[in-house]
Amino acid sequence: MNILLLSGYDAGSHKRWREGLVASSPQHTWTVLSLPGRRFSWRYTGNAYSWFAKENKTLSKEYDLLISTSMVNLGMLRGLIPSLASIPTVVYCHENQFTYPIQHKVVQREMFHLCLQSIYTTLCADKVVFNSEYNRSSFLQGARQLLKRMPDFSPRTPILKIEENSTVLPVPIADDLFIQSSKLQTCIETPHILWNHRWEYDKAPERLFSALQRLKDEGFSFKLSVVGQQFSNVPDCFDTAYSTFQSEIEHWGYLESKSEYHNLLRRADIVVSTAVHEFQGLALLEAIAGGCIPIAPNRLAYPEYIPTSHLYTSTHNEDEAQFLAEKILQMCQTPHHINIDSYRSSRLWPAYHTILGL
Repeated sequence: MNILLLSGYDAGSHKRWREGLVASSPQHTWTVLSLPGRRFSWRYTGNAYSWFAKENKTLSKEYDLLISTSMVNLGMLRGLIPSLASIPTVVYCHENQFTYPIQHKVVQREMFHLCLQSIYTTLCADKVVFNSEYNRSSFLQGARQLLKRMPDFSPRTPILKIEENSTVLPVPIADDLFIQSSKLQTCIETPHILWNHRWEYDKAPERLFSALQRLKDEGFSFKLSVVGQQFSNVPDCFDTAYSTFQSEIEHWGYLESKSEYHNLLRRADIVVSTAVHEFQGLALLEAIAGGCIPIAPNRLAYPEYIPTSHLYTSTHNEDEAQFLAEKILQMCQTPHHINIDSYRSSRLWPAYHTILGL
């Protein structure tokens, strides 16, 4: 098959998914167009123009299948390149903007247009694939709520079409990230705690640091590694925490080397999420594959693969830090690893091939 693959915001899990999908089916001819994962708002709305201006000849070739991420302005691109409208099309949804924790009214207005664009993109697809059931259900619910805000001429039937054409397939975890045997312990006296997320406010890092401060005040000993991608606006709590936990810090900051990062996953005992905006949790899954014991809030996509015993109560206030601190103590006293073999690349890519007809 001759396949066109479009990735409108090619960063993090988007890039990993794209590269993994292409590598899993080398018998096909792949034409890949991707744009850097920066300047989010412009990239989300402007990718159709960027490709039309630079890749017109490539887009106008004959293809058997079009695979696009949901951040591609597919409706606009089909209008600019009409031949794309006749190709069987699959849209993959890494995330959606309906549940984004909005802080400013300007962002709220902007999100309205991004959400509407995502509806247009998924309506262009013959099949829509989500990376989690939480992503799928929150998208469909958000789309219906948005249409209710429209004053007239907003039938709900098209959303039913998206729902009927949709399925769930997570971004796979590479088999070589899975350790051969779990780090079995009966008790962890000085745990190495890992937080490995983007350094942005929607990952709620202040809740982690608040929980750790409580543990430190109680005389509990631990080691700490805080890694993840950083952007221009890093929350102030990181600077404060860096000073507060100097004696506990094992590693601080982004790791460029994949091998060093994977080694860190294998050295850590517990991996923690405090996110308020997450659709699969690839960083958490990779750490679990490396042998870490997961602790996460009982929200978002986490209950889909993390047992209740590893989830702390989600309150979205200061109480949550206390629940997290208590869960860390509990997991140290009775450490228990979980199985996520169903997320292995060797198990998931064949399922992709079936859905995509590869």
